[in-house]
Order: sequence, then C-alpha cells, then structure tokens
Amino acid sequence: MYDFLRLSKDISDAVLDSILPLVGTKAAGEVTGIGADGTNTKKIDLIAENAVIGVLKDFGEDVTILSEECGIMSMGDNPKFIIILDPLDGTFNAIHDLPVYSISMAFVDPVSLSTNFGYVRCFAPDTEIYATKGSGVFYNGTKVHASSRESLKESSIGLYSSGKDVSKIVPIYKNSRRIRCLGSAAYEMALVGCGMLDAFIDARDILRITDIAASELIVEEGGGCVSTTSGKKLDLELLPTSRTSILAAGNRKLHENIMKNAMTTKSGGDDDTY
Repeated sequence: MYDFLRLSKDISDAVLDSILPLVGTKAAGEVTGIGADGTNTKKIDLIAENAVIGVLKDFGEDVTILSEECGIMSMGDNPKFIIILDPLDGTFNAIHDLPVYSISMAFVDPVSLSTNFGYVRCFAPDTEIYATKGSGVFYNGTKVHASSRESLKESSIGLYSSGKDVSKIVPIYKNSRRIRCLGSAAYEMALVGCGMLDAFIDARDILRITDIAASELIVEEGGGCVSTTSGKKLDLELLPTSRTSILAAGNRKLHENIMKNAMTTKSGGDDDTY
C-alpha cells in the first residue's frame, strides 16, 4: 500500500502554503466560475485545488481525482487509487479569517471502491485526523476513539439545518446537552471519530461525497456509525453533484437514541423525518 499519510501531509502542506496569502482577504472570495458540483468557485478554492493537482502531477503514479471544482480528473490511464477531495472545507471561514477551515481526502480503491485511508487536516488551529481501514483513528499522531456516551441529554452535537427547516431541529436542541456549529463539516464529522463531539448532524441534504468520504471512515474506525438522517445507509455515487444528509454518532446506541428521540417530530399524528 502507498504511504497515504505522507502523501496527505505533502498535499495539505502545499494547500496551506498556497492559501495563506489569501486568508482573510477580499480577493479570496472572488467568484472565478462554476465548479463541477454546481456551486460558485471562489478564488481561494481554485488555488487550493490547483495546489493538490500540482503535488499529484509530481507524485509519479496514475491517479483519479474527484473534487468539487474540477469534477473527475484522470491523471494517467491506469489509476492506482481515487482521491475524493475537498481541498478547502470551510471556505466562508477562510475568507473571513475565522479559524476553522480544513482539507479532506479519502483514498479509494478503484476496483472495490473501498476507502482505505481518510485524512482531515484543520489548518486553523493546525490539527490532523486520519484513519487507515482496520487500524483505528489518530489525532495528531495519538490513537483515539469515538465517544461511548449513549444518552442524548448528555451529548455534545454538531448540528446544521437550513432556515426553512428550523422546526425540525427543535427536538435536537431540546434533548441534547449542547450544540456546536464550527463551519467545516468534514472536520466536525471527523471529531466524532475522535470522541470530541458525540455526534454530528447535517440535515440540509446538501453534503457532497467530497465533504464526507474521509470522515465517514474516520467515524467508523473510531467505533462510531454513519447514516443519513432518515437512518439509511450512505450510498452516494462517485459524482461531485451527489448530495445527502448525515447523522454520525460515536456509537450505535447513541445513534439509535438520536433517531428515536430527536430525528422525528409529530405532525398531525404522523412521523415527519428529515
């Protein structure tokens, strides 16, 4: 197997070097076009992605990239692995110099489509979380695991919802101990795998595979579980336009308790799920 950790460090170093001059500047937020995911491409996003491509061109192996801006890019005819990439997750934070923005990379076998390595690095503050399939989760080089807390009322939850669906998240606010929203979904989801958040919920149905592929492995390797907010298994196509909701919990029991006590509301006698 390739040294995915070393490659991830090289890529993330290159991205950090490329974006630092732009962080907190007006130029960072300039729209340069429309990405393959259908959303506006900001200048800082494009620079971050180009830094990744530059490292991979020098890597010397055939690879395929799946990223928000370029979409699917093949570098060679016989890819040794697929990188599912979000070169800058938390673009708004980076533009406004809010200190939570990250890079997310999942290294996927091109035949089995199994994720073998997941890497998330938060650039500010500078921390890294990674997992190798079958070998657990590491936070800044120390092995960690997901939370064993099973009670929703004692749990700290990362939570996102759109304004039009505020009523749907009221049960989560009422039944959990505390709510956090940091602005980088990949990083917050990865924190569940480390036990720093007990669960992460994004009910907006807008998360892309580039946002969650690495963190899904990190949560599972930490002992947690991941599903959609309706409890279904994640089954996103390898396309930048695929979208989903997320419920990641540190353990199966907490996942069940969230589904039972917070992910449904009563409306006219019927269950209304996210």
